[in-house]
Amino acid sequence: WVLPRIVWDDGAVLTASAQAALDAEGNLDRLSLQARSDDLAPFKPRYLSGWMGLVGLGGVDLHGGLSVQAQVQDGRLQTLAADLRQVDVRDPAGRFVFDHLQGDLRYSAGVPVASVLQWQGGRLYGLKFGATALPITSAGGVLALPQAAVPLSGGRLTLRDAVIRPPRDGDGLEIYFGLRLDDVDFGQVAQALGLPPFQGRLQGDIPRAHYAQDRIAFEGGLQLGLFEGEVTFSSLALERPFGTAPSLSADIALRGLDLLRLTEVLGFGSISGRLDGRIDGLRLVDWTPVAFDAWLATADAPGVRRRISQRAVQDIGRVGGVSLVQTLQGRLIALFQEFGYRRIGIGCRLENQICAMSGLHSEGNAFTIVEGQGLPRLDVVGHNRAVDWPTLVERLMAAGKGDTAPVIH
Repeated sequence: WVLPRIVWDDGAVLTASAQAALDAEGNLDRLSLQARSDDLAPFKPRYLSGWMGLVGLGGVDLHGGLSVQAQVQDGRLQTLAADLRQVDVRDPAGRFVFDHLQGDLRYSAGVPVASVLQWQGGRLYGLKFGATALPITSAGGVLALPQAAVPLSGGRLTLRDAVIRPPRDGDGLEIYFGLRLDDVDFGQVAQALGLPPFQGRLQGDIPRAHYAQDRIAFEGGLQLGLFEGEVTFSSLALERPFGTAPSLSADIALRGLDLLRLTEVLGFGSISGRLDGRIDGLRLVDWTPVAFDAWLATADAPGVRRRISQRAVQDIGRVGGVSLVQTLQGRLIALFQEFGYRRIGIGCRLENQICAMSGLHSEGNAFTIVEGQGLPRLDVVGHNRAVDWPTLVERLMAAGKGDTAPVIH
């Protein structure tokens, strides 16, 4: 079958002309296509909503103009040239925004071709990024981006050695890339993600990442300088990044965090000292924790005071539903604003919405969270090892807002 002339006229939304040929089995053998849209706003619901819906992008809004030329030979895409004119891409769910995409994008299954795609700015999960130009080359059926720097939250994100392999021969889209973060303001990141007002600089290097079958696996890790200590992320993987219920998995290590600065930011009383810890097997679904195995404990730091305020003791008690055991009872404890401590340690293993709690040491069903030191000596002991996770989160939020009433047992 040969179709020597195909014409489609939908006004400013889409005009196209093509020539095509089908093989003996009815499969596309040859195609020469020229298409143009001067108004992508109605183009998307008329022609793309079904395809975009399959990958979780059905609600994305498009504006601007686009021209496309494509050549297919022997059933394979040989060349593709797309020219973008002030294209805006906006996800109503707030996952991503690209402002004023401009330039050209060239694909070649044969000889090398070069193109440049740029934008004026945008957002990714609330994080602002600045104007960027992407120099792209294509040959042999792949797209390559040697390196591009993107201004991000006061710092810089650098993409390097990116390779895009479009779907072919039954294989889906594959993307390989390296990633580096330099001096990104974690305060801006925390604000964008709705976290407490943490302060710090985010940096790290991921030498290689691989996207396939709607999943991104990261090699290497990220380091965050936070509260005069370090937080390291490793074993990072992200599933369905722009689809329904995105899922993130990671292991996190904490070392030498200044507890006083941390508790001041969280509004959780005040505790002086240094904090180490780990969060293994963290898994977020739709950015909500569903599983992890966490342990947080004070670290040995010579010369650093170890004091805990009465407010912090009350917050710990309210959050964990624990009782207080001390040498001086009742109202006498309320006369002191702070106490000395030897160690603090608390663990939580989350599974099936239940947090299995642990502490420094156990005796029967009881576990010690704060081991006191000096006079007056005060220990914080938990007696409930199984805590409902949503309830625990509500208590943490209430403690951070100062909504916990002081109760001394």
